Amino acid sequence: QNINQSVESKTHTAVIADDHDILSLIAGGHTTKSIAGHLCIFAKTVEKHRVSIMSKLQVRSIAELLAYALRKGLLDPQSQL
Repeated sequence: QNINQSVESKTHTAVIADDHDILSLIAGGHTTKSIAGHLCIFAKTVEKHRVSIMSKLQVRSIAELLAYALRKGLLDPQSQL
């Protein structure tokens, strides 16, 4: 197991359940507003979770976040956004 896989495994476990739900919805192409409505939370809360997720996973862009979600099976490569 290489170092990158080890780091990714450790950071993946740091993403809590709420973060996981939000990450899945982001990966599914949902907007901040629609995620907030679906989870009955404020859009600002969704943004805070997104920032937290990106920090925990050590990614700097939505593209990197989506690549992570694809690797972890949170995004269906056949789906249309």
